[in-house]
Amino acid sequence: MKIAFAINGGGAALAAALALFNPAALAQTERFVATTGSNGGNTCMNAATPCASVGHAISQANAGDRVRVAAGTYTESLTIDRHIEISGVASVPRH
Repeated sequence: MKIAFAINGGGAALAAALALFNPAALAQTERFVATTGSNGGNTCMNAATPCASVGHAISQANAGDRVRVAAGTYTESLTIDRHIEISGVASVPRH
């Protein structure tokens, strides 16, 4: 499956659409994405050092993980090949 999208604000429409593809998965690990992030050697598991792309976060995610995407525009072609949760957030939370 390939999806192209932009997240503005909370991304509720994206979360609602993707819920159809992930009805029963329970998030095990949170992955973080922000336009200010970096992909190089990044597992996306630290909110203070998020990945720069949704695709990279998906490639790092295992089935059941949650990918939290900060508001911004991400121009990507995505392949989602496992049960994951993708949610839009106003900003990546700092832990």
